[in-house]
Amino acid sequence: MIFGVFSLINLPIGAGYDEETHLVRAWQMSNLDLLPNKVIEAQTPFPKIYWDLSYRRQELVRPIETGFWEKYGGLTIDSQEYVYGVTTRSVYSPLLLFPQALVLRYAGRSLNLPALPVFYLTRLAGLLSYLVLVWFSVRITPYGKWVFAILSLSPMAILQAVTISADTISNGIAFLFIAGTLSISQKEKIGWRECWSIIFLSFLLFAAKVNLVFLILLPLLLLPLLNFKKKSIYVFLIIAIVSLFIIEVLGWSIIAYPRLGTAPDGTNPVGQIKFIIENLTFFIKTLFIDIFKYAGLRFRNWVALYGYDYWPVPQITYSFYIGALILSLFLENDRERKATSKERIIFFILFFIGYISTITLMYLSFTPVGSSVVIGVQGRYFTVVMPLLFLALAPKRHLEQKMRSWFQRAFLIFSGLSLLTYILGLWLSYQVPCGSQYYKSGLCFQPNYKNFSPETIYSPPLSADLALTQEIAPECDGMTSARVWVNTEQSSAENSVQFFVFRENGKLLSDETVLVSDLPLSGWHTLRFEPEWDSSTRMYDLIIQSEDKNISDGVRIAYSIRPEYPNGKLYENEKSTEQDIIFQYGCIAGWEKRQYKPQQ
Repeated sequence: MIFGVFSLINLPIGAGYDEETHLVRAWQMSNLDLLPNKVIEAQTPFPKIYWDLSYRRQELVRPIETGFWEKYGGLTIDSQEYVYGVTTRSVYSPLLLFPQALVLRYAGRSLNLPALPVFYLTRLAGLLSYLVLVWFSVRITPYGKWVFAILSLSPMAILQAVTISADTISNGIAFLFIAGTLSISQKEKIGWRECWSIIFLSFLLFAAKVNLVFLILLPLLLLPLLNFKKKSIYVFLIIAIVSLFIIEVLGWSIIAYPRLGTAPDGTNPVGQIKFIIENLTFFIKTLFIDIFKYAGLRFRNWVALYGYDYWPVPQITYSFYIGALILSLFLENDRERKATSKERIIFFILFFIGYISTITLMYLSFTPVGSSVVIGVQGRYFTVVMPLLFLALAPKRHLEQKMRSWFQRAFLIFSGLSLLTYILGLWLSYQVPCGSQYYKSGLCFQPNYKNFSPETIYSPPLSADLALTQEIAPECDGMTSARVWVNTEQSSAENSVQFFVFRENGKLLSDETVLVSDLPLSGWHTLRFEPEWDSSTRMYDLIIQSEDKNISDGVRIAYSIRPEYPNGKLYENEKSTEQDIIFQYGCIAGWEKRQYKPQQ
């Protein structure tokens, strides 16, 4: 709760994964529109203030502006009127955003409280819902309590819990379903009470995201027919599960998914299924290449990541969390039994089914037909399968009491430090200019492009007839370098390019003439100069030119896809353009600045 509240306050609006689209859905539900995008004309108004303040709407990725709360804290939801035509890609069951919708309805629509408090109360409703679900999970599971605790409190799970997202409650349902099933499986005989418990858990499961559906196999494998007091109870349970699946999964999909917003380019689930059937060997090869190539990266991203990977997570966070995770495997109380060999096999099998089905779902829904790679798979999707893996990996023998006590202390320290370093990194990254340099070596490079695509658009070839001038307004002090993305693939090796960096008062900071043979084929070329300790208060010009008279084989400079640098303009000769050069300036920041600056 403590770490969660700190995170939800310091995480900017819209900085969580897909938070914008889930907020739109919760807003629609707050008007009792349980179906997504119910109004065909898409005329449901959405508060413009949330759109304007969204972190995803910024041209560049930067820390929150100073005085954010003083400037916007008192504004009401309708203070900047509304935007129309905003649709949502969140087409999941209404249950997954129900608490958030209630807050928006009563705190936002009815009481008309200020927009920022309403937004953070909406996040808090999701966090509380998640904590209740995982608390019950830890309480009712017959074994693996420490495993459930550490998995439900992974930094990534906390990020999802404090974000307005369908993952918040969906992840909690996954933990509750597994724990509840394990609890029921300890009964010698399954009667009507246990049957209804499984039906209720199944109801919750089918209301969650579709990547959880495979978990329905868990009770079917752990609870064989012989465990039921009456055969009729088992038959009734199967009928109820099938009925809920038809209504909640198939029925809701038929009703809601046609209302989905614009699908990713090239995607067609029906066409992809046909392609898989006709090219089964190709699909299996693609699937296994993806699994083995990206398993390590996805494990890392499952542990900890900030939204959209805009900022780096402190590396020590991963070490602390993995240490706590390993310790949790040994912390079972000696009064509690361990998983049987049969249960471990079931856990392993379901883990691989869940892992592979998650990747397959993204291949069907998010990947262009016939692609040789799977697009859109993220580490956070595997939060729901990790309990199965680590329950299976827990050793069979209990530790001695004294050793277990030491392990428990170490577990609490490691798990606490993993969350502490994670939220401190979050605060530094989102709230402090160049804040991540306090736990990362090297220069702080800005601007941090949200849509970094340097090889999409290039300038005309540089020549004696074309010079480029990019205005730079640094947002950090201690600027000591500038780099620009160049392309020399079609350039003559004998040509040369001149790079200059001028301060606003005309002082020359850097002057380089570089042969094309010394430039990368496609990549950064860096200019270095003495640190400018007051660079955040000054303007600079980056000038690139060539004396080559041949206009066909000159060096080309990467341009932004759209105007992305609002603090300065790009000039081709003396004429301003709508685009910008792809460039970054590097500042000495963090602890390095504290160590370096006093020596000047």
